Amino acid sequence: MDRKNKISDVDGVIELREKEGKIAEREEKARWWREVGVNAAYAPMTVHWSIEEGILGEGQVGALGIVAGVLGIRAAWRKTA
Repeated sequence: MDRKNKISDVDGVIELREKEGKIAEREEKARWWREVGVNAAYAPMTVHWSIEEGILGEGQVGALGIVAGVLGIRAAWRKTA
């Protein structure tokens, strides 16, 4: 293998690692936002269940539960793919 081929192989490895880094960064951001969404849905329900009279109606609790559930299921589904 001559020097030119070795340099192009090294450049290819560097490009591949940069692409992998960008993909990992994008996946980390998506995971972070998904967790923010789940926590944002659970926060009002946590307050609701910690107060004796509650602050939310049944429909609101249901809707927030659906949001948290769907986000969680989507994350689990992606892990299986």
